[in-house]
Amino acid sequence: MEKNRLLWISVAQVAASFAVVMLHCNGVFWKFPSGRLWYTSNFIECFFYWAVPVFFMITGATLLDYQKKYSTLMFFRKRIARVALPFIAWSFIGVLYRVRFDNLSVGSSRELIDGIINTKFISIYWYFISLCGVYFCIPFAAAISNEKKNRCYLYASITGFIFSSVLPTTCGIFNIPFNAAVTPSVFNGYILYALIGYVIMKVKIPQKYRTLLYILGILGTCIQFFGTDILSKDAGSLDRTFKGYLNFPAVLQAVGVFILFRYFPYQKLSTKIIRLINGVSKRTFGVYLMHVYFVWQLPRLFHFSGASIYFRTFGAVAIYCICILLCWLISKAPILNKILGC
Repeated sequence: MEKNRLLWISVAQVAASFAVVMLHCNGVFWKFPSGRLWYTSNFIECFFYWAVPVFFMITGATLLDYQKKYSTLMFFRKRIARVALPFIAWSFIGVLYRVRFDNLSVGSSRELIDGIINTKFISIYWYFISLCGVYFCIPFAAAISNEKKNRCYLYASITGFIFSSVLPTTCGIFNIPFNAAVTPSVFNGYILYALIGYVIMKVKIPQKYRTLLYILGILGTCIQFFGTDILSKDAGSLDRTFKGYLNFPAVLQAVGVFILFRYFPYQKLSTKIIRLINGVSKRTFGVYLMHVYFVWQLPRLFHFSGASIYFRTFGAVAIYCICILLCWLISKAPILNKILGC
């Protein structure tokens, strides 16, 4: 049972990290292109939108029982070593990159600190700041007794989904201001995904409910795709009503995908594939840290358009493989491996 659990978590890590690369290679979506380019970019954006929510779910599934293994002090020591230090190191690498290739000017130490902690230099690093916010919530959530965790987290997941996802997005659709003061603060934000991830891991979901959640996940994806398409065309610019990882279509999609990872029949996989998955999963954090530099630099280096469908598909696969290889090489270096959280 434990081996199967670790395997499905590894599969989720590998798939989510690849989905992140696909999303960032598809940056042309945010420029609201026209014609076929709009449809392909909108499809890729919506199809892989579950990537970051699944990472937050993995965090909840793997860390909300940390007290069974080590103390809270050790919990934070591990988070600092595996996330905080690599984030700081790669933020400085990002500054050097932007100075060299984008003529970035950092006038003072204040601007440097502001650019790092507010992820102004490397915008995709917002995830690490949000992840730290989730980490600070985990000791509080983990303090609930084991016999009450499943029920408490299920209540928190449902309540958080209603007040953080359904109501704000629905009000946005009908152009009604949502009073966020009604949202229970303890369930608000990305901790919601961590709690949902734990529930999916711990609570056995019967087949009929899994099927329903798969259908809702597909529905969430369709709402994102067609809703963004229709509203953007009506507005003549990119409409963000269905953008945002806490809107309810995104939550429905992420839940469906995570359940699929949880209940996939892994016994059909060969031993070699399982070893490959487990090996790659150890490098996924490093992929998130470094892939954006290849997304930016490869079109410049080889003089092709980042909007090309070949770059947004085959290019994403190539970048992912390159990053995995580099992460493996860096992990072999005794001191350098610390910047990947190894």
